[in-house]
Amino acid sequence: MSTQFTSHPEIVYPRIAVPVEYENRNVWLFRALDDADNRRAKSGLIYEDDVNSQYSYSNNVPNSKRVAKGDLVLVRDNHVLFGAAVIQEITEQETTREQLRCPICNSAKLYWRPSKNDWRCDGTCLRLNGLSADARSTTEPIRNTVANTSYTAYYGDTWSELSGAMVAGEFSTLSDKWNPQNSIVQLNPVKVLAFFDRLKFSIREQIDVKTDGLLASGGFTERTVRTRRGQTQFRAHLFGRFGSTCAFTGPCYLAALDAAHLYSYAQVGEHRAGGGLLMRRDLHSLFDRGLLGIDNHQRITIHEDLTTTQYRPLLGERLKVDIGEQEKALLARHSEEFKLNLMV
Repeated sequence: MSTQFTSHPEIVYPRIAVPVEYENRNVWLFRALDDADNRRAKSGLIYEDDVNSQYSYSNNVPNSKRVAKGDLVLVRDNHVLFGAAVIQEITEQETTREQLRCPICNSAKLYWRPSKNDWRCDGTCLRLNGLSADARSTTEPIRNTVANTSYTAYYGDTWSELSGAMVAGEFSTLSDKWNPQNSIVQLNPVKVLAFFDRLKFSIREQIDVKTDGLLASGGFTERTVRTRRGQTQFRAHLFGRFGSTCAFTGPCYLAALDAAHLYSYAQVGEHRAGGGLLMRRDLHSLFDRGLLGIDNHQRITIHEDLTTTQYRPLLGERLKVDIGEQEKALLARHSEEFKLNLMV
C-alpha cells in the first residue's frame, strides 16, 4: 500500500460517550498488515487478520502475554487507523513456524523485496557491516522450524469503525512509550479517551462487551462472519483520500457513510485503488441498483422513478469530491450499463 494519508479536518463525527471504566483497563494498539507488508514481515511470519473481527499474534511479539480479555484495542496498519473494539475472547494454540535467517550474519531481520524476488537483511549486514541492499540480499535464506504459541483475540460484535480518523504520524501521541516497530503497543487510556473526545465519535454501545447470544457452555457459539477481506482497509483508504464526504451530498456523519465500489466486487474479488467513493448509505443502495449515477461532466443523474421523491433535488448537481481518471472511467461504465434507466 503506497498511498500517503493526510488528516481531514472537515471530517464530521457525532458526540462521544465512552464508559468511565475504560480509564482503568489496558488499551492496546494492534498493527495489522496488508498482504504486501506481510511479505516483508520479519522472518516471513504471516498473520491472517480480519481486522474488524479478530487479530492474530504470536508469543514472540512484545506485550503478547499482557493482552487480556476485556482490554480495549485500536487497530491500525502502517498508514491509518481502522477502528476500535473490546476483546471478548483469546484463544491459544501451540504450533510451529518457519523462521528465516540471513545466510551471512544469521539475523532474522529479513524483509521480502517483491521487485527483486529476494530477501533483504536489515540486521548485522546493515547495522555493522554497512552492506548495500543488493549485497545483503538472498534468494535462499536459512530456514529453521521453531516452536511457536499463536494467539487470536476475538472482538465479537464490538467493532467500531474509525477509518481514517488518525494517520501514521499521529499514533505516537496516544502512547507514553511509543515504538513504531512493535505490533502491539500499550496506549495511555487518558490520551485515548481524549482522542475519542476530539473525534466526537460515540462508541459506547458499539464497543461495550456484549455476551447475549455469544457465549454458550463456556465457549463461543458458532457464527459466520460475512466480511469482505480488506474492506476495512478499503474504507480507510477512501476516508484518507476524501475525508468524511459523501460523493453526492458533501460532508456527512461518519457512521452513515459506506465505502462503495464503482465496479462489481463480486466479479472482481479485490479492492482496487481508484475504484471507490464514499456514499451515504441510502445513495449507495440506489447507485448499486442503477437508479443513481454520474454523467461525463460529473453531474448526478437519476432514474425517472426518483423525480417525484426526496432525491429530485440531486438531479444535475455536481459531484462533491475531486476524482481521478480511474473513477471517471468506472462511473462512465456504470452509467453506460444503466443508460436506459437514467435521465439528466
